[in-house]
Amino acid sequence: MSLRQKTGNKKSKNTKNSTRFSMMGIAKMLNGYISRLVDLWTPGRSTFLFNEAEVVELCLRAREAFWASPIVAKIEPPCHVFGDIHGQFEDLLAELHHIGYPPKVKLVFLGDYVDRGPFSIECAMLLFALKVRYPNEVVLVRGNHESRPVTMHYGFFIECERRYSKKVYDAFIDAFCAMPICVLIGNTILGMHGGISDEISSLRQLELMRRPYEIPIFGVASHFTWSDPDSESAGFDESPRGAGLLFNEKALTDFLNIHNLQLIIEN
Repeated sequence: MSLRQKTGNKKSKNTKNSTRFSMMGIAKMLNGYISRLVDLWTPGRSTFLFNEAEVVELCLRAREAFWASPIVAKIEPPCHVFGDIHGQFEDLLAELHHIGYPPKVKLVFLGDYVDRGPFSIECAMLLFALKVRYPNEVVLVRGNHESRPVTMHYGFFIECERRYSKKVYDAFIDAFCAMPICVLIGNTILGMHGGISDEISSLRQLELMRRPYEIPIFGVASHFTWSDPDSESAGFDESPRGAGLLFNEKALTDFLNIHNLQLIIEN
């Protein structure tokens, strides 16, 4: 074996060791974040658990994790599915204490993590940390409140500026814009925040969505984050909320049949 070959092998081993230690360091950091939020958090000391740099770092790592996930996330059952959280961090902790934490359980969250409640930052941070630490056991789907226009009016922007800065707010928004739009559970159950759309003939069309993406008033992203079931609608109707659609039982049945699904789960 030549000196060059020996040197090359040594570099290869060093690179592998460096990667392994780097991953161990990231896991240790995330475990620390989760421990602080689960074991040390109290309402009175919320801002003192993390500095601004730590919050931004977690948002960047969460955005990377979302980019690594398909726009239609996939997970196998059994799993626990959660609806709106809206900044109710104490309720989130209580639920997780009851059912357990990954990797022992799989968790699916269908959006609206922030706004309205008093501790949106903690809710988003804990879910981000769990997603980055356990990417195969945790799915976070985007809700209509994971957008700049909505969070500017319903509390999250003000919370970020009051407790940290606009830089932190922007870091969260950047992560939100990379989130999956829905989740396919075991190939037969589709979960999303809002509802169904009349603009797709195949779920493969969703995979053509480019990230980062905003949530517009019209179109598939709007439908999956804003739409609502309504027994009095005539198939698909415009929503009085100004975004998304209303859909009745026949529209839902047709959607399930077209896409070979058994049911949908929406907030």
